Amino acid sequence: TGAMPGNEYVLNGDENFDLIFSSSQTAFAMDYLDASIASTFTLTFFDGVTNVGSTSLTTSSFGTVEFIGFVSTVAFNRVEVRENDGASNSDEFFQFYTTAISVPAPGALLIFGIGAVGLACARRRWAA
Repeated sequence: TGAMPGNEYVLNGDENFDLIFSSSQTAFAMDYLDASIASTFTLTFFDGVTNVGSTSLTTSSFGTVEFIGFVSTVAFNRVEVRENDGASNSDEFFQFYTTAISVPAPGALLIFGIGAVGLACARRRWAA
């Protein structure tokens, strides 16, 4: 059995890996668990070969599952995850989820329609 329910990506030693997405993203999240000591990571976000930003984080004490998430106004399609503490760590567990999020077209059309009716009413008032 794993440290977390579901599929896990488990690394031993310095945890350095890249995540490559098939399309541009504006959000990224993972669950993380360290079986030994707290770690410091740098996550660098890329759009193709262009660096669009980075952030650093320090995880909590070992044995605690953490949710780590990021939202960006700039799209990216690759994330480089690099552990910076240089310590000799035991197993670290990562869990990633992907979900397609649909935008409900009827709701958007309704809001657009209400706005158009409101604009037409305001135009008639100004014309009268």
